[in-house]
Amino acid sequence: MAKDKVKSTGTFVIMALLILGLAGFGVTNFGGSTGSVATVGQAEVGINDYARAIYARMQRLESQIGQPVTFQEVRNFGMDSAVLAQLINAAAVESEAATLGISAGDETVSNRIRSLPEFRDASGEFDRQVYE
Repeated sequence: MAKDKVKSTGTFVIMALLILGLAGFGVTNFGGSTGSVATVGQAEVGINDYARAIYARMQRLESQIGQPVTFQEVRNFGMDSAVLAQLINAAAVESEAATLGISAGDETVSNRIRSLPEFRDASGEFDRQVYE
């Protein structure tokens, strides 16, 4: 199990380096700054947000299938694009809400965060450590 954790952490580090490397070679065209992979209206999808979301998806997949997953496998299944699409959709909603002056209450935000599968552990419960 410790080997799996090391593999998973190693995969995350490699993925983060890949994403940061892409930031210097053209990802700025998508978002307009080196700190984002996409910009939708007034909202940005940050590189760190993207890396965290990919890592959370990888952890969830690993817990479902019971074995380590590489970033290449995630890419082969198109999960990297799906994660980015989710983040872009969320940024679009955020941007439109800001334009309209709409905001969610603290309880609504808390409930939504707790319901996201990216922040759940293998037993399906909210995992504060994954969230942070």
